[in-house]
Amino acid sequence: MFEICANSAESCVAAQQGGAHRVELCAGMPEGGTTPSLGEIKVARKLIDIRLHVIIRPRGGDFLYTPSELEIMEEDIRAARQAGADGVVSIFFWATSALIHALFPTVPTMMA
Repeated sequence: MFEICANSAESCVAAQQGGAHRVELCAGMPEGGTTPSLGEIKVARKLIDIRLHVIIRPRGGDFLYTPSELEIMEEDIRAARQAGADGVVSIFFWATSALIHALFPTVPTMMA
């Protein structure tokens, strides 16, 4: 599996042409990667045939999210799926996995 991190729909095309099996589309690379726009996701999906995964991260900085940021992320996951993403990528730092399930009970089924 050869995956490329791409920062635009055009970068996704270049990754596919270069032999990638999957791309991880993100914006804000200087901040460590943030969620790309819905338009960017939709155009990337139209332009490539390989798997498209979208980073879900509302901002740069740490990976400790507020309740409102978690709500934004949940909406972004739904939007990415509706735009044709095959999967999402995110990082969370939490004390327990029980907290993850309490805050994001539907994430596993959102991408189904």
